Amino acid sequence: MGAIIRLDERHARAYVAEPDGPPRGRILVLHDAFGLLPHVRFLCDELAAHGHVAVAPDLFAGASTRSDAEASRLLETLTAARATRVLMAAVTAFDTLGHPRGPAVLVGFSTGAEFGFGLVAGGHVDATVAYYALPSDDERHAIDAALLLHLAEHDGWDGEEPQRLVADLRDRNADVAAHPSPGPRHGFSNADIAVFDVEAAERAWQRSLHFIDDQVSAA
Repeated sequence: MGAIIRLDERHARAYVAEPDGPPRGRILVLHDAFGLLPHVRFLCDELAAHGHVAVAPDLFAGASTRSDAEASRLLETLTAARATRVLMAAVTAFDTLGHPRGPAVLVGFSTGAEFGFGLVAGGHVDATVAYYALPSDDERHAIDAALLLHLAEHDGWDGEEPQRLVADLRDRNADVAAHPSPGPRHGFSNADIAVFDVEAAERAWQRSLHFIDDQVSAA
């Protein structure tokens, strides 16, 4: 079991799960628009059981929901500047916790992944797992870290085909693997909301664990 800690940012906190021994890797877990719900903490605990230290910052300062409408409202209250400050405070939390060294991997879900791509482009992480999210065009120019993308079959991409964007990343020599999930909708890995798909979520999570282990071992 992990614990809630305060971050070095006003009203910011994070859930932290640490392994029994020295961590193999440092994992930053970024929740979606529904907030720091129990499934996020469960995944952090799973990562700790695999030998990693996991930090999941709370972007909404304690607020969370299982309602789509409320999630949209919460997201409207979060500015990009505030999200960046919270994420950077979460990155420095690894040092505060006594884990200043080791490969850093970002695992982001939807909105969390979208904010997290800024950290990736800034060189703050060594690899990224992103669920139902893709980097912006500007971020694609700067990304130099391995990417694992989990894409839902039923999603809205503002008219852009994810396959084209993945091809664009590969054309830029990015190390990217994309796994479409037939059937599931956006949010399929969130065990606290109605669209949760247990089989698709488990497949994606096992791929994520293998990817993280490979990246950490190669670093």
